[in-house]
Amino acid sequence: MAVLFRLVVLCSCLAITLAAATAEDPTPAPKPAPNGASTLPPAPAPEPAPNDAPTLPPTPACTEGERKADTTDCKKYTECKNGAWKEDSCFWFRKFDSISKRCVMWGATCAKA
Repeated sequence: MAVLFRLVVLCSCLAITLAAATAEDPTPAPKPAPNGASTLPPAPAPEPAPNDAPTLPPTPACTEGERKADTTDCKKYTECKNGAWKEDSCFWFRKFDSISKRCVMWGATCAKA
């Protein structure tokens, strides 16, 4: 008889626990608004980032194709390529003319320091 009593008490406790776990929430569910409109408050607008200014590419150090004569060697010059200065030199028996900004065979005016 004691075993039967324990079983009844155990079953009663389980039933109470199950009933409490499956009981409905006492707060009522929100009713849908007419015409399908949402009853939820509107979401807050996102805050702008601290620096929303568009980023511009860096200003090149020189103008593409621009050339400068070297003051130490009449064959050498510096040319702007891809926004940066690159050293170059005239080939064969040519010299860089500081006036026309080209490599010439005769009559080059070399840059002076």
